[in-house]
Amino acid sequence: MNKRPVLITIISIILIVLSAITAFSHTLRILYDMELKTIIFPSSKIIKIIIMYLSSLVLLLSGVVTIKGKSLGRTLIIIWCLFTLVIYADFILPRIVYIVTLSIVLFNKSANNYFNKENRNNLTI
Repeated sequence: MNKRPVLITIISIILIVLSAITAFSHTLRILYDMELKTIIFPSSKIIKIIIMYLSSLVLLLSGVVTIKGKSLGRTLIIIWCLFTLVIYADFILPRIVYIVTLSIVLFNKSANNYFNKENRNNLTI
């Protein structure tokens, strides 16, 4: 197995920690009946809650799978970032810069070597 690039480790850990923080903050927003983040299409409160918790779960799974060296994790990160760009449509330019930066880090030569076929065959979560 190839050595994990430092940036992959950092991104994975940040995503795992961020998933816990967002799940906690979403729970507090619901408990204290605070306003939920608005999405671009009209939806009920339950749909917003489902999307918020789904977001936390996807962040957690993508961070764990990425740190284990599975290419699915980095693909999931980019797809979820693009999805949130579309459904929230706020801070568009910073989100695009974030997605491009993540794409460069997650799909550069050293990252591609880390996410080689040998690692994908050993998927255990």
